[in-house]
Amino acid sequence: MVILKYIAILLMGYVFGNIVISYIIAKIKAGIDIRQFGTNNAGASNVAVTVGYKYAFIAYIVDILKGVAPVVIARLAFRDLPYAPVIAGCGAVLGHIFPFILQLKFKGGKGFATYVGMMLGLSPLAGFIFGISAIIVGIITDRLVISTVLVTVLYPVYTLIAKGYTFAIGVLILAFTSIVVIFKHKDNIRRLLKNSEPRIRENFGKYRKKKT
Repeated sequence: MVILKYIAILLMGYVFGNIVISYIIAKIKAGIDIRQFGTNNAGASNVAVTVGYKYAFIAYIVDILKGVAPVVIARLAFRDLPYAPVIAGCGAVLGHIFPFILQLKFKGGKGFATYVGMMLGLSPLAGFIFGISAIIVGIITDRLVISTVLVTVLYPVYTLIAKGYTFAIGVLILAFTSIVVIFKHKDNIRRLLKNSEPRIRENFGKYRKKKT
């Protein structure tokens, strides 16, 4: 019975993750499949490149909220299940990356904004600090992938330190989620190692040139 509840919680988070707002915005505002343009990714960062930064801001907020919402719902609805919130958050991230809806065919975004939302839902203060740190590191390095890797590696470590080995299963779930997000960024990491990963300012410049 407990296993069935956890499966239901995972599916609940997964459904939230399937709200791929970047795809919807690009379809409505530009009439395009966002996965065929820019970085070929159905995520908020590609909305900035293909549609505009104000729409990317909307996409980021929605992606974050769909990570927060299932975590909060799971915590309130399943108080007797200690891993309910983290499983719901994991489901949301997986839903964003691998959406089941017909048009997307399991090809969504890379999951980092929803991962940030999961962190905010699980531990608001730590999630806020990690999120702000990601922005600062992104600005300093001018590359988002560095922020992504640092945050997704360090957050499970933080959780283990904060909650101890009694929450080991939860930490393993977080680590699995982090691995999936990092794997989705493998091309970015490969380009970063070759020093060919586009900088944030470059992508912004491409959008401004397109506007003019």
